[in-house]
Amino acid sequence: MKLLSHIRSKSRLKNGEPQAQVYEYGASNPGFAYPSSRPNPTAKLPDNALKAIFAAVCPHSQDDSYLSSEDSMPDGGCLLCDLRDLAHCAMVNRQWAGPAQDMLYHSIRIDPVHYCQLEFELCEKRKRKSHRFDRNGEQADAPAERLQLLSRTVRENQYLASQVQFLKMPYMTRESCVADLARTVQVLPNLRFIDLPEGFFSDSPSSATLKQELQVRCPDIRKMRYTAGAERSFIMLPQTRQWQNLEVLELSRLLVEPSMLTYALSSFPVLQELKLVNLPLLEDSIFQPGPQRNSFPPLAKLSLRDTPNITASGLATYLSSPVNRENLSSLTLTNTGILIESLHSILATAPYLTNLHITESVSRSLPLQPTPPPLTSR
Repeated sequence: MKLLSHIRSKSRLKNGEPQAQVYEYGASNPGFAYPSSRPNPTAKLPDNALKAIFAAVCPHSQDDSYLSSEDSMPDGGCLLCDLRDLAHCAMVNRQWAGPAQDMLYHSIRIDPVHYCQLEFELCEKRKRKSHRFDRNGEQADAPAERLQLLSRTVRENQYLASQVQFLKMPYMTRESCVADLARTVQVLPNLRFIDLPEGFFSDSPSSATLKQELQVRCPDIRKMRYTAGAERSFIMLPQTRQWQNLEVLELSRLLVEPSMLTYALSSFPVLQELKLVNLPLLEDSIFQPGPQRNSFPPLAKLSLRDTPNITASGLATYLSSPVNRENLSSLTLTNTGILIESLHSILATAPYLTNLHITESVSRSLPLQPTPPPLTSR
């Protein structure tokens, strides 16, 4: 048999059949140059230089704001594609792996879809793959799966878990995946900000486990909100001494006495921004210093909304303290008892104020006599 096959091959060559050519790419391309053995030019770069380069690859990995996922959406670009490119950088070599991994897990953002043409292609692929559907025939939730994968990763790798400081996700994901969220924050000791479900802020039983895990495992939280129903948790803050590094606090529709409010606020030594929304019991007396009452804390940003009992006189009393007026740089007033004609008294006592936002419903014209002084800023 071998002899016959050898004869057939020779006969084909005699008949003029073309023979396959074997050649090297460099020999047939005169302009081709094989890669040299020079060292990697990035080998001498420090980690901070590499991080600056990677920040251009994935800009949202540097998002250190305390805004929710919806409010911190960057303009332009596909966030998931940028994240994929940064992950590819982490697999280039060992030198890139460390800085790239630190950026991947420093500020984590879970997005539902690609904001580019790739989403249409992936959508067609998902329709053709049966494993993308659950037992009821419904399409699987991609953000929920990404949260589960993240939870598994940080639970298996404590080093990566310690790098996580910001965790943002879509509204529906944080509302429907409370259990996965609780398992995730259980291993994030350095977490500073996280998107939480609405029930968390009102002490809803559905978020009780998540709140307990966050209180015990995440002592470095920097932003928190309390709404109607969470009065007991807010009043107990001076005793529990939770979240001593809190910088941003929002209180909405709480039924709390002014004395208890200032007592709870005194437990946050580094508080910088405070937002008070629709507090029925809030009045000017909260700014009055007294021997039996804690003073209202000095703030850099103060926002008052739907607080008709707060007047210009009370706010001027707060700004009469040198510490308060030297710290306040931003003031937001929405539907308060501060009249436009008395606004000049506030500006006169706030020399370091740089931002002033006022939203009021106009019901009457400004008085002609006496004429209000012009608004001035120092």
